[in-house]
Amino acid sequence: MTNNAKKDSRAKPTTPPICKICGAPVEQPIAYGLVRPSLTKELSNVSPELASDDLICRKHLTEARTRYVEQLLERRKPLLFQLLLHHLKLRQC
Repeated sequence: MTNNAKKDSRAKPTTPPICKICGAPVEQPIAYGLVRPSLTKELSNVSPELASDDLICRKHLTEARTRYVEQLLERRKPLLFQLLLHHLKLRQC
């Protein structure tokens, strides 16, 4: 095997993908098209131009998930409060 053949078989360094939202390099990108619909709604509020083949970073996915859960808990607050009161009443018996 010649030196040229050895050079060709070496792995060339690749540039990491870029997050479509922040423009930062991403080590473990997530395809926007694979994200759950409930979270894509949150992400599209931040970056409406996202397409299904765009890549995003975990930071933005985590932020979207956090906002979604906060909104879900806020909507369910009356029910959660009733369940808590019911539980406390049961413990007093």
